[in-house]
This record gives sequence, C-alpha cells and structure tokens, in this order.
Amino acid sequence: MLRHQPSNLVGLLLILMVAACIPETTMDESVVVLANDPEGELPDTNRGVLLEEITSDDQVIYLPVQPPSGDSMMALMEGTLVEVDGCLRMEDGYYADGWLVLWPFGSDIRVVDDRIEVINEDGKLVARVGDRMRAGGGAVENTRGMAGLNEMIPGMPIDGCPGPYWVAAPLETMVEQIVPDIYFQPFSSGEQILAWFVNQSRPSPETKILKGELLLDSDGCLRLEEYLLILPPETYLRENPLRIADRGLDEIAQIGDSIQVTGAEKNSDDYRYFDNKVRCSGPYWGVNQISAAE
Repeated sequence: MLRHQPSNLVGLLLILMVAACIPETTMDESVVVLANDPEGELPDTNRGVLLEEITSDDQVIYLPVQPPSGDSMMALMEGTLVEVDGCLRMEDGYYADGWLVLWPFGSDIRVVDDRIEVINEDGKLVARVGDRMRAGGGAVENTRGMAGLNEMIPGMPIDGCPGPYWVAAPLETMVEQIVPDIYFQPFSSGEQILAWFVNQSRPSPETKILKGELLLDSDGCLRLEEYLLILPPETYLRENPLRIADRGLDEIAQIGDSIQVTGAEKNSDDYRYFDNKVRCSGPYWGVNQISAAE
C-alpha cells in the first residue's frame, strides 16, 4: 500500500471552499451545518493522502483521503458504492458514473475475500463495494472547487477518476447505516398544511401486499386501511388534485384511488429517530412499491 507523506497546508480552507460549491440539486432536504470536533484535537498535519490497494487480479484501487479537520459538511446522500476503473464512486442516480468519494481523514482501504472495503480510523467497516451506503458531507462539481481539493491531496487528480466529488463527513459503521432514516415533513400550500409527507431513505422489503383506498385522515396523514403509509425514496406529494408522484413528477396515485402497496408492517424501532419526528399514529406500513389495485 502506497502512502504519500503529508506536509503543511491550512486544512480549514477545505471546509470554507467546499461549502461555497454545494449545488442545491444534490442536497438532502436537511440544512447544511458544520459538525465540530468536541475535543479540538487533530493530527499534526494539514494534507490528505492518496492510498492504494492491489486486488488479487493486480488491479490498483485508489482511496483519496481528506486532510484532518474539526468541521465537516452534513448534507446527506445515499447510494451504492461501486468501483469504476480503480475509483470508488457512490451511485445515487444523479450522475451516470456517480460521485468520486473523498474519504474522511483516518479512512483506510482493504481487500477481504476479493471484496473491496473501506474502514474508519478505529478499524470498523464503513463501506463495501456493491453495498448501499449513507454518507454525510457535501458535493463539489465545478472545476475550480475540485482543483482546490486536488491541491490538498498529493497525487490528485487521479487519471481515470474524474469528478464530481462527494466530500464525505465521518461515516457511520455499516451496521449503523443499515437502519433507514425517516422523514416527516408538511406538504403545504401557502400557509395551509395539506398533508404530512412521511417517507424513508430506502424502500422496505417486499414481504406482503396491502390493498385498499388511499385516504387522507383528519390529521393530514396518508393511510391505506388503518395503516400510515411510509413512502419509499423519490416519491413526492403534489396538489390539484392531492396525489403521490414519482421523481419525474408523474402521477402514482390520487387520494381516493384503489391501490395496492408492497412492503411490510413497521414499528418505531425500524427507523432512526422515529419517535422524535413522526406525529401520525400507527399502525405503520413501510412501502416498497405502489400500483393500482388488481
């Protein structure tokens, strides 16, 4: 494994520069904030490193690692970690080849049973090629922003590993990432709340089918039979009439339609921070797909 020796550079410039380059189109609904290092203790270096690992078939895999910093951007992205020409990229459907990940300081790469894995500074698994991953951080898509990041990581840019970049914040372990996030947001027109929109960061497994009429109860909660529907990612609410739409804003179902949903019955323990967010009463149904009732 090749490690480039660090030298001095002001690491805080990384955060200031990247924060100015985040496009709205790539962000989660959450507000970008800076997460501070509570101890205030960072290694005595302000350069990143470019790590390399060799697979069993002699392919070089690159791992660009950021300089240390007490701050990180906390937008949220979920996708699948893939390897493209030796580059580890996160695919979320926005770019054809996904985002080249710039990993948090202390990250390392290893190959276990021909599977490429990334571990954190504590040696815990945070990402594996072929698996889903959830990463806080921020997006850098413009040439100037990427060039500034390249200067902070000796060996960058990598031939065959173009941007855009996802500058990852410290990552949860894969065990922690398995638990999906849940989002509870008002869908409003002017100052009037028309409905509460509840969705999840990943679709529920297709274990059962639920059929009935899509209803909006007196509290503004979307229900099928008695279940509150927890909708899958990339579904949205639209009005006139009130309806569920897909990413392209094509209609999936209107209030009053007879529909069927695949998925599974859920409880608050199946999601992160459920009790702190969701105001609609149960029972709950995690949705995988929605279609017209057969």
